[in-house]
Amino acid sequence: NAGKSTLLNALARRDVAIVSEVPGTTRDAIEVRCDLGGLPVLLVDTAGLRETNDAIEVEGVARSRRRIEQADLVLWLREPGGDAPPPLSAPVRVVATKRDQPGDATGEDIAISARTGEGLDRLLAEIERNAAASLGSGDALVTRERQRLALEACERQLDRVVTHGGTLPAELVAEDLRLAVRALGEVAGRVGVEEMLDRLFAGFCIGK
Repeated sequence: NAGKSTLLNALARRDVAIVSEVPGTTRDAIEVRCDLGGLPVLLVDTAGLRETNDAIEVEGVARSRRRIEQADLVLWLREPGGDAPPPLSAPVRVVATKRDQPGDATGEDIAISARTGEGLDRLLAEIERNAAASLGSGDALVTRERQRLALEACERQLDRVVTHGGTLPAELVAEDLRLAVRALGEVAGRVGVEEMLDRLFAGFCIGK
C-alpha cells in the first residue's frame, strides 16, 4: 500500500489502475507504454512483495517476481516507515512516496507525492536516464524492407529540396517536404487506409 497504482495513474495521466487503501488490491500486472525523451518505456504496476495467505495474492506476488527478472529498473516504493527493498535480480531505485504526509526520506530516496506531483519530474528523468543506458548507443538498424524503402523515399525528397529548392516554386518545395514527412510516417507505421488494404489483400488469399 505504498502508492504504486496512484503513481502509475499519475504518470499515465489517466485512471488505468484501481486505487484502494486496502493492501493487496493489485493482483495482476498493469502496463502503460509511454515515450520518454524519444525512448519507448514500458511501466508495469505489479502486486507488492509481501507474505500473504491469500492464494490469489500469492500468485500475484509470483508474477511480480517474474516481471522483476525481466525489468531494466525496479522502482521500490516506500511509504513513510516502510521497509527497504529485499535483494532483487534487477537494478533498484528507492522512491519515497506520500511526501504530502509526515515522514522523512533517506538521502538515497527520490521523494515524490503522486497526489501533488512533487518529485515526479525528477523520477521521470531518472527513468529516462536508465532507459537510455539500457538501450545503449550506436547506429540504428533498419530491419524491415518497408522501412528501408520509406527512408530511401524520404532521402530522395530531401535531396531534391537541397539540390533544387532555391530554383523551384515554393509550392513544389512544400510538396517535396510533405512527401518526405509522409515517408517518415511510414517508418513509424503510419499508413493510409487504402495502402493498408492493398497490403492486406496482397499478403493473404481470402476465399469463401
